[in-house]
Amino acid sequence: YEECHRRLEQQIKLHQPLVLFLIDCTDLKAMNTSGGFQAGNFVLKQMADLLQILFKDALFISRYGGDEFAVVMPLHKDFLTTASYQQKLDSELPKLTGIQNTYGIAIFPQDALTKDDLILQAEHNLFMKKRESWLKREEQMQRSEKLRVVGELASGMAHEIRNPLTTVKGF
Repeated sequence: YEECHRRLEQQIKLHQPLVLFLIDCTDLKAMNTSGGFQAGNFVLKQMADLLQILFKDALFISRYGGDEFAVVMPLHKDFLTTASYQQKLDSELPKLTGIQNTYGIAIFPQDALTKDDLILQAEHNLFMKKRESWLKREEQMQRSEKLRVVGELASGMAHEIRNPLTTVKGF
């Protein structure tokens, strides 16, 4: 964590545009519970190796916290490069690791001019993505609950209609 901050400070002092990604391994806590800490540690090691492969031109890749990583990339003039970074994080990394991740992005010097502000912006963006993901999950759970209730009502109504029809048919 401290080394990440130190290296980020060094990069900012060079005044070269860069992109900071804070990546959170979403399903790691559940994996630790079900498979034990060794399974979680294996996934973290695998994640670190894959980040090095996917982001070969990274200025540095660091473990940022418990289940978070920081990736600092040079910012190219074309923002298509940043979009390709996002595409790697959205689709390639989850496919390769088998776990979902959430990430926050901050760009120097556009989003912030200091290391602390840059990290704060990336953490804020990470929090907002996590919140958005949580709200989507909640919405899906509510939708499935509504569909379950409608199914029960339809089943009950069919039963109530069938009983008198069976009686009438018997007569």
